[in-house]
Amino acid sequence: MAHQQHRPTVLHVRVVADQGGGPDKTILRSMRYLRQAGYRAAAAYIHPPGHDGINTILERAKREKAPVFAIADRGAFDATSAFRLARLCRDLNVTIWHAHDYKSEALGLMIRGLRHIKLISTLHGYVHADRKAQFLYEIGRQCLRAYDRVIAVSPDLLESARKASVSPDRLSHIPNAIELNDFSRTLTTTEAKQILNLNPERYALGVVARLSGEKRVDRAIETFHHLLQLGIDAELHILGDGPQRDQLEQQAQARNALSRIHFHGWTADIRNHIQALDLQLLTSTVEGLPNALLEAMALEVPVAATPVGGVRNLLEQGKAGILLDDQPENWAPRIAALLTDGNARNNLIRNARARIETHYSFLNRMQRVIEIYDQLVMPNATPNAA
Repeated sequence: MAHQQHRPTVLHVRVVADQGGGPDKTILRSMRYLRQAGYRAAAAYIHPPGHDGINTILERAKREKAPVFAIADRGAFDATSAFRLARLCRDLNVTIWHAHDYKSEALGLMIRGLRHIKLISTLHGYVHADRKAQFLYEIGRQCLRAYDRVIAVSPDLLESARKASVSPDRLSHIPNAIELNDFSRTLTTTEAKQILNLNPERYALGVVARLSGEKRVDRAIETFHHLLQLGIDAELHILGDGPQRDQLEQQAQARNALSRIHFHGWTADIRNHIQALDLQLLTSTVEGLPNALLEAMALEVPVAATPVGGVRNLLEQGKAGILLDDQPENWAPRIAALLTDGNARNNLIRNARARIETHYSFLNRMQRVIEIYDQLVMPNATPNAA
C-alpha cells in the first residue's frame, strides 16, 4: 500500500473509438480500490474529434466517481495529443503511467523522456484490422521492452510479450475480473424475460459484443439460423453496436430471421438482459479475456465460446462452458443439445459461478495490481509472482 503522505498518482491512458468496452469497465472500477490503497488515480481517454461515444464513458466515470480527461486526437501522428498528455502528467504530478493499447504505450515512452514516470502496460488483446494497425501494433511491441512492468490478461498475451523480448521478471499474468456483488443473479430467467417483454416460451440466446470484424457476430447469426432449422424455438438478442451493424442486419434479413433476431444497440446496464438469456454466445477470432463471458458466468447463464485468448482457461477446458471448435457447422447441434438438457445446463452454471468466485474476483485482481504499483514506487516492496 502506498504511503498516505506521498500519495502517488496513477494515470490510465487508453484510445477509444466508441462507447468503450471491457477494459474501460476495469479502468474505471479500479479507481475506488486505488484510492483505498492510498493512490490518486485518473484516466485519459484519447478519442476522435466529435466522437459521441466519449460522452458515454464520461457518464460511466461520473457514476464511478472516477476523474477522466478526454483528449481529442486526429490520428496516429497527432503531436498535440502528446503535448496535452505531458501537461496533464505535470498538472497531476503523475507517478505511474498505465497504458492500455499500442498508442498509449508509445506516448508513455515519449513522455517519460520529459518527466520521471514509471511505465506499466496491460495487454488486453490486439486487433490487426489493416496494415496500419499491424504497423502500430509492432511499434507498441517494441515499446514494451522499455516498460517497467507488463500485465497480460491471458496466457497467450503473456507469451506474446515474451516473444517481444520483454524481460520475464517484468511480466505478470493477471486475468480480468468482475465485482461479484454487482454480478449476482437477482431474477429468474422467466422473471427477467417478463420485465423485458420477451416470449417466455422461447429460448433466448444472446451476444454481447462490439459489432466489429474480430467479434465475428456473423457466425453467431449463422449458428442461430441453423438452430431454427433444427426446430429450436428461439430468439437471438445482440447487445452492442459498431461498424458492422448494418451488414449484420442485412445478413439477418437475408436469412428471413429479422423477426427472431433483435439488435438492441449499446446498453448501459445489461444485467437484466443477461439474466433473461438461456445461453450466451461468443464467436470471436480475437480476444484477451472477455468481460462479457465473466459477467454471464457470474450471473449463472451458460456460455458457448470460441477458445480464443484466455477463454479456454476461463472455461476450464469445457467444464464451465461449451468450447466451440473451428468448424462452425458443428456449433448448432451442440448448443441445441445443451438447451434441451436441463441437467447439463445446470452443471455448467454451477461450475461457471464457482470458477468466477474462486479465480476472477475483482478484489483479488486489484490486490495484485496494487502490489505491482507498490513495487515501483517503493522498490523494497515484496515482489509479486508473475
